[in-house]
Amino acid sequence: MRSSEIMGPPPILVIQAGESAFGRQLRELWQSRELLYFLVWRDFKVRYKQTLLGAAWAVIQPLFTVDFGMDRAGF
Repeated sequence: MRSSEIMGPPPILVIQAGESAFGRQLRELWQSRELLYFLVWRDFKVRYKQTLLGAAWAVIQPLFTVDFGMDRAGF
């Protein structure tokens, strides 16, 4: 007897397409959507908070300059 007769026919290997990398990444993104929300919100707040402070400082600084200038001049 030969060894191939004892072992039987070779197994059949079926290769199927799995989930795409994009689909897997999209599912992981959806699962961590709360983290994504907080990270985006934090970046948004930091960016526009600095902008708001810059705009406020542009208005406040001249007011302080005028106020303190009047105090020194005796007005």
